Amino acid sequence: GWLHALVNCAEETEAAIVAPLYLEGNPSQQRIHMCGGQVKVTERNGEKQFAEKHNFAKAHLPQVKPKIKREECDFGEFHCLLVRAANLRQLGGLDENLYSHHEHIDLGMAIKQLGGKIYVEPQSLVTYDTDTELKVSDVPFYQLRWNDNWSDHSTQYFLNKWNFCTDGHFYTNT
Repeated sequence: GWLHALVNCAEETEAAIVAPLYLEGNPSQQRIHMCGGQVKVTERNGEKQFAEKHNFAKAHLPQVKPKIKREECDFGEFHCLLVRAANLRQLGGLDENLYSHHEHIDLGMAIKQLGGKIYVEPQSLVTYDTDTELKVSDVPFYQLRWNDNWSDHSTQYFLNKWNFCTDGHFYTNT
């Protein structure tokens, strides 16, 4: 029922993006990867700084379930995401200069800049498998996607694109 829940949320809220509640690792452990994400932009010494937060990261679902609800957020991750095609077309697609980092946050910020809404729908529950070992055939892809050059390029491009401080003072709060 994960897809049905995402579609229902999009229809009921007119959201441009709907993210599920992401678990990570072994599904039986019910460890949360994130339940929507928040972007915080602050100013320090005249420069914009960026921080992201994964809501309920690392919490165990049974302990926090009463606090979790459908709500607006700033981003979901590409592990699983429902995006209205019309909104994606309006943006001209994903930004291909983001090779390995911040592409999900860039999409969320761009959608919000257009006036679109982003929701997390915890009735849609998916698992981000972090426990399965890579196959040898997977290694070249991972070495390309997560290499230092691509990571550095993506981070610097993202910070420059959104006019954030580029001296390394941005942080991730998960």
